[in-house]
Amino acid sequence: MLSCYDSDQETLRSCYLSLNQITPFIRFSHLTANQAILEALRGGQQAIHIIDFDIMHGVQWPPLMQALADRSTNTLHPPPMLRITGTGHDLNILHRTGDRLFEICPVFGPKALNPTVVTIAEREANHNQPLFLQRFLEALDHYKALFDSLEATLPPNSRERLAVEQIWFGREIMDIVAAEGEGRRERHQKFETWEMMLKSVGFNKVPLSPFALAQAKLLLRLHYPSEGYQLQILKNSFFLGWQNHSLFSISSWH
Repeated sequence: MLSCYDSDQETLRSCYLSLNQITPFIRFSHLTANQAILEALRGGQQAIHIIDFDIMHGVQWPPLMQALADRSTNTLHPPPMLRITGTGHDLNILHRTGDRLFEICPVFGPKALNPTVVTIAEREANHNQPLFLQRFLEALDHYKALFDSLEATLPPNSRERLAVEQIWFGREIMDIVAAEGEGRRERHQKFETWEMMLKSVGFNKVPLSPFALAQAKLLLRLHYPSEGYQLQILKNSFFLGWQNHSLFSISSWH
């Protein structure tokens, strides 16, 4: 078995892009979040500043750039200046992502903000438990459903599937289960936890629009036709899962 920690960044990037192609979870999150951002923008806005707190490889933002350009062609307003501030754990990845997106400001700490809209796309799993047994059981439950979805999509001997399972998800599982204290990076929290934290500091829910729902349904129908994927709307937020197991949530706040 290929050790996830022996993999270089190019291998991780390739696995991430494969995951984006063979499962709907990343594209679903990006599509829905981008739509929430577009709907929050005012007509004639001259500048947009997006802060991505886990920018990874930045695959979310080119479609938004194209949508902004398309919107400007249908109005009298020029396209707004777009600035993206990305945070992450690896400065090299941040700079390489910036090279692809043309302008990006890498930062490592929090900033004083007054955002127009905040979108939260998160795993529906509590991997931030302090005790090993709790994290182990949560990881077992979550990744079993994820692996079941991969099994229904790709054959067991698929190189893409093996790479995603062993390198990308293997890296996450090892971190969740084996790492302790400050050494653990993967700290997924369920929607209820995010909801409580955001409401406690004054944020209110922005219902995701019917158009966003239609886009998400179209994405699943055209690109991921397996009947195992389930999309639910709860508390004005979207939940995407496999069978009856919610795996990802996305919500919008202001």
